[in-house]
Amino acid sequence: MNRNIIRILAVILIISYGKVLHAQTNLKEAYFKYDGNIGLQKFLENKFSAEVKKHQLDICLISATFAEFRIDTAGNIKDLVIFENHDTPQVFREVLVQIISETSGLWIPAQINGKASESKVYILPLIYEMESACKSPAPDGTATSLLGFLDFKDNNGRTLSQLDCILLRPLHVFSQK
Repeated sequence: MNRNIIRILAVILIISYGKVLHAQTNLKEAYFKYDGNIGLQKFLENKFSAEVKKHQLDICLISATFAEFRIDTAGNIKDLVIFENHDTPQVFREVLVQIISETSGLWIPAQINGKASESKVYILPLIYEMESACKSPAPDGTATSLLGFLDFKDNNGRTLSQLDCILLRPLHVFSQK
């Protein structure tokens, strides 16, 4: 059921983003230098898989963690923030920060009227289903993660009424019994 919540949220975000894009014809969003979103996904999956293998976690948890960041005018990562619930292993946060930071400098910055500008917020979900240590069904923290993630604030601490971001394809981490 919680996977359906994530899918519904993704569809809403994509539809909302599409409406904003059509209204701003002079805007070109930032993109990953090496094959765009497909290249970014491959880069992140390869890096994350290698890091997870190093740590060999044996846990029982189904949840999600979200990274929020911007791309500055030089193509570097800026304002990286991680949203997670209290059950999230610290190693997921550390690895996610590390691999996203490694993409710094590998982005073509956004442009407005041909001039480099800071990007909209990018959101990268990390969804993990770690069931190798489960004796009973794994606790599902996905809904809790989503609720905390949806509480957006601007740079002055005010709650935002409209979610204006670019949702990236989620990374998935699995382990089986």
